[in-house]
Amino acid sequence: DGVALMYRPLSEIVRRDPVTLEPQRTIREAASLMSTASISSLLVVENGHLVGILTDRDLRLATNSPLLKEEDVVTRADLLSETPVSACMTSELLTVSSETPAVEAAQKLRLNRISAMPVLHDGALVGMISISDFVDHFIEKASG
Repeated sequence: DGVALMYRPLSEIVRRDPVTLEPQRTIREAASLMSTASISSLLVVENGHLVGILTDRDLRLATNSPLLKEEDVVTRADLLSETPVSACMTSELLTVSSETPAVEAAQKLRLNRISAMPVLHDGALVGMISISDFVDHFIEKASG
């Protein structure tokens, strides 16, 4: 039932491997990867350690600078090709354990006004949970 579903651990909801990228890669590469994978955020990993998250919002803020005028197309293209992910990623991460009940993770997303969080198991990255994952999971369970 719906109440029991809310208290299931995230390990039962997170189904796909996390999509990751190194911090020295460019924001053009990150945007391309996000588009190809149809995701709105990816995790930034360096030497096997989680160091940040890059969201579509981070990309919009980085590429839609009011300092760049519309006619500065070359400058905008250079910005995408030359700026590393580390320059616009969020490095102060909120994470959640794979054993955290779904309702607690959803509350953490809501209270912090974020759309996705890395999921860890014994300190190791195992996935990412997003608002869309919750919606998809609940729709799937409600549909039988």
